[in-house]
Amino acid sequence: MLKEKEILNKEKGLVLYGLTPPKAEFEEAKLREISERWSGRINDIKADGLVLYEVQDESERNDSERTFEFSGTLSPENLLQKVSKCGHSWYILSRG
Repeated sequence: MLKEKEILNKEKGLVLYGLTPPKAEFEEAKLREISERWSGRINDIKADGLVLYEVQDESERNDSERTFEFSGTLSPENLLQKVSKCGHSWYILSRG
């Protein structure tokens, strides 16, 4: 899936699939179900790479009232560990 050289060279025509990790409180079975669904979608579109977003609580930085209470998500690294237990191999090229 990952075309590391092409991504680093910022070549045109790459297909990247972006995901926000699931909620941290999900049970292992739910995470397995989610990762299998995502893997199917990623494979179906023949993605060249995967973008995992990291969601953070910014309530201390922002005084605006939230529409919904913040719910923590798995870190990208933790998600990859859990996904690998399900037999899927995803790779993060870079964080930043």
